[in-house]
Parts: sequence; C-alpha cells; structure tokens
Amino acid sequence: MGSAKFPADGVQNELDPSYHIGAISDYYDLYQLLQANNRLDQLPTDYIQCLKRATTFVADIIFLIIASILSMIRAAVLTQRVLC
Repeated sequence: MGSAKFPADGVQNELDPSYHIGAISDYYDLYQLLQANNRLDQLPTDYIQCLKRATTFVADIIFLIIASILSMIRAAVLTQRVLC
C-alpha cells in the first residue's frame, strides 16, 4: 500500500526532491507526535514501510548526485594531468 503522498514505489507524487523531503519531514513529525502520545495505533500498518521507501529514494538520488560529481572531478583532474 502507499498513500496519496507516497505511492507504493515510495516516490512522492510531485517528483521533486525538495517536496519529497518536506513530505517525509511531515510524515515523520506526525509519527513522533503520535509516539509521544502513545497513539501509534492510529497509523496505518504500513506507515513505517512507507517512510522507509521514501527515505531510501532520497538516499539513492543523493548517492547518484555524489557519484556524478566525483566522476566529473576525476575527469577534470585526469584532464589536468594530461594537459600539464
């Protein structure tokens, strides 16, 4: 199951990382509020799984961005070495 904000694949329906991270924050805030009031029973059974899928998506895109940046830096360094 998913939700209106996070379908089964875990990617927030706006498909924008900043909205996605904001939605995760909102969902986590709700979790913490319910936890503090011993009301976690009010959450759907797959709530935590939904949050995990959503945060995994963020971790994956961050990894891809960092890997791309490192690749560009490596290419620039190698180019510098060849030109020098």
